[in-house]
Amino acid sequence: MTMSTLPLGAALPFALIFMAMLVGAAIQDARSRTISNGWPLAFLLLFVIAWSMNVIAGPLGSHLLHFGIALVVGLALFAFRWIGGGDAKLYAAVALWFTLGHALFLLLCVVLSGAVLAIAHLAIAMARNARTKQPKNLRDNKLAYGIAIAVGAILTLPRAFS
Repeated sequence: MTMSTLPLGAALPFALIFMAMLVGAAIQDARSRTISNGWPLAFLLLFVIAWSMNVIAGPLGSHLLHFGIALVVGLALFAFRWIGGGDAKLYAAVALWFTLGHALFLLLCVVLSGAVLAIAHLAIAMARNARTKQPKNLRDNKLAYGIAIAVGAILTLPRAFS
């Protein structure tokens, strides 16, 4: 059974909860530049519930492999301080919801959303610096990448149903 053979009505409540949780994690990241461990755990728990109710289809191994790869790569990026630990855990938990067949599209959507976010963030910081007499170092402005993860996952979600 694939996601496309499931009735949309069965998956819709989970998709709506998934998106609401993404928005919640993004808001927390935007406000505090942190993503609590509760968000990835909630995504994992919701996945287990959805999987046990046969709402999520596709080979479980593909979902788990996508999760594992995302977690290992994310933790490596965190070790180099390229992303935050919360971002790494959130991306991995979100990746669990998609098979390996969706991995590249998810990554592309997150990266492109992150690029748009970074450009907007930079433009806002530069505008603020232009108005103040003591400009801040632009490197001190952390990017809330949880927003990009949320946007990328929401953009990828419809592909899981096609």
